[in-house]
Amino acid sequence: MRRRDRQTSTEQALEIISEASWAVLSVVDAQGRPYGTPVSPVLLNGALYFHGAQEGGARSRALDVCPEVSLCAVSRCEVLAGRYALDFESTVVRGRCSRVTDLNEAKAALRAIAKRYDSQADAARTEEVIKSSLEKTAVWRIDIVEISGKARQPRGH
Repeated sequence: MRRRDRQTSTEQALEIISEASWAVLSVVDAQGRPYGTPVSPVLLNGALYFHGAQEGGARSRALDVCPEVSLCAVSRCEVLAGRYALDFESTVVRGRCSRVTDLNEAKAALRAIAKRYDSQADAARTEEVIKSSLEKTAVWRIDIVEISGKARQPRGH
């Protein structure tokens, strides 16, 4: 990282992901072309999880060819008017992505995703939704290889 003064700790980088509403997952397809898509990640047991359709789309096909991914999350971004700058917090993860095949792990990830995006959700209803959608939902795990966070705090405030 060029601006070491803006580098966050690993713990702060993980917090940024946990606070970001969404992130962009970048993959490379079979033709070597980059492909980025928004995901709703959740941090669970030191790995990142996200879900998508069970039937293979462009992202699934690319992950089948090359499981190496990059994920970028931004938890805060404000324009600093008149300063030609942004106040931000972001994290970039490099990792290895795999489809979760263990049913218990997939359910745990889906519960964590549901809780993260609707903390007031009824637990019994969440279980019903998971059970009814599990056949058509793919769960993916990113094992983090490298993580780096960056932040700029407003100066002079």
